[in-house]
Amino acid sequence: EHPIDVASPSVIETRAESMPCPRCLGAVRVLEHTAENIAGERLRVALVSCAGCGFRREVYFRLRGALLH
Repeated sequence: EHPIDVASPSVIETRAESMPCPRCLGAVRVLEHTAENIAGERLRVALVSCAGCGFRREVYFRLRGALLH
């Protein structure tokens, strides 16, 4: 619903893996990182999975680098 603003695609996986699992607060890892067009906006999507409980979710990112203005 509210993508996370990042300056570069290179920080997406690190940023996604820094967010704990919402169910058990365990560590997550990125399974896949894609670019998608959602509601007319180009977003990056990281599919993450919890190493502890296996919960999967998508984390959305919007590129907001200095060259994009």
